[in-house]
Amino acid sequence: MHWLQTPVEMGVLTALLTTLYGLILLFAGRFIMKVVVSLGVGFLAGYLAYLTGLRLGFGVLGSLVVFLLVFPLASLAGWYVFKLALSLVASTPIWLVSLKLLGFSRSELPAILLLVLLVVVFYMVSETLVTIVAVIGGLVMIYTGVSSLVNPAVALIVVLLAMVLRAYLYTVSKW
Repeated sequence: MHWLQTPVEMGVLTALLTTLYGLILLFAGRFIMKVVVSLGVGFLAGYLAYLTGLRLGFGVLGSLVVFLLVFPLASLAGWYVFKLALSLVASTPIWLVSLKLLGFSRSELPAILLLVLLVVVFYMVSETLVTIVAVIGGLVMIYTGVSSLVNPAVALIVVLLAMVLRAYLYTVSKW
């Protein structure tokens, strides 16, 4: 197998859909992720509020009103909670390694301040990291789809052009 060949064998329709989904992910991946995370958190919190309303004896209609009150509020806060959780997950291993290298205990004040600093830094760059992950996923899907239709070298050129276009759009308009 040539080093540019993809090991994935697919039909024409599957390759076209993979390429289309890759383009969508490349150019709108962060937006799609924001919508999915926000709606997911909204539905989860609304459902938990609905179940709580049922347990408290509000009835079905009262619990539905509670759901309709909680859903938009949780949807608005969902993306920020996701970014906070993402920054906690990303900063904890770096924090633990840093503590070993610096010789601090986990409960010392400098160690806690270091954790807070790492969480803040990762929170500030989390949207950029989400964008990078979406772009890489989109580029992989584009390469996989196009390389099953044409020569893998042509697919690599298409991916490079798409990457340059995405970088241009990001630098011009942060899109």
